Amino acid sequence: MSLKPRKQYIFMLEGDTEKWYLEWLQNIINSYESSLYKCVFEYNQPNPLKLCRTLNILNPTNIYAIIDTERASEQEKFKNTLKQMKEAKKSKEIKFKLGYSNISFELWLLLHKEMSSRSLMRQEEYLTHINRTYNLNFQSLVKYKHKDEFKKLLDKLTLSDVFTAIRNANRMDLLNHENNIIQNLYNFEYYEENPSLSVHNIIEQILKDCGLLQLDNPSNLYQRH
Repeated sequence: MSLKPRKQYIFMLEGDTEKWYLEWLQNIINSYESSLYKCVFEYNQPNPLKLCRTLNILNPTNIYAIIDTERASEQEKFKNTLKQMKEAKKSKEIKFKLGYSNISFELWLLLHKEMSSRSLMRQEEYLTHINRTYNLNFQSLVKYKHKDEFKKLLDKLTLSDVFTAIRNANRMDLLNHENNIIQNLYNFEYYEENPSLSVHNIIEQILKDCGLLQLDNPSNLYQRH
């Protein structure tokens, strides 16, 4: 059997949980014989200007930014990151793709198991809902963000759950489109309303690239090695 071509994705991440999730996703994608590529995910620091200085890029390249909007009092941090992303791409042939979560990445994880329209104001508030939907018992964010503990959550996920998360996120997008005004800052679009996100656009694109969106059918999900 011939080796699959490699397809690299470069991510700019803020936290460990995002990295561990993407490592899990990379392994899941590569476990499917029907995947068109062997995915290689590369993870980098959350500073766009420093990132672009360190990357040796000769061809047009996408960088996928997985970041949180944070609570209202920290919105300037999010907006400043968007500003830096715009400035950074001037130096090289780089295009940033925004995958934000309002307020945090835990919203995306929750959508793997249920549709949620709750407006939670603190990252800690997601733990209650994650514990319930995943049947886990994280006592604090500190424990939840320990790699061995977070693996307990990942062990409960399948590719089918990722498809569920994409569908739920698209439903959330539709609700926001109908009821709210999309913001455009430095050519990056996002909703100020909580909850909202665009992480799913990146994940959906990766699955589309690899030809795995066709597996969004229970009868087709058993094609792994």
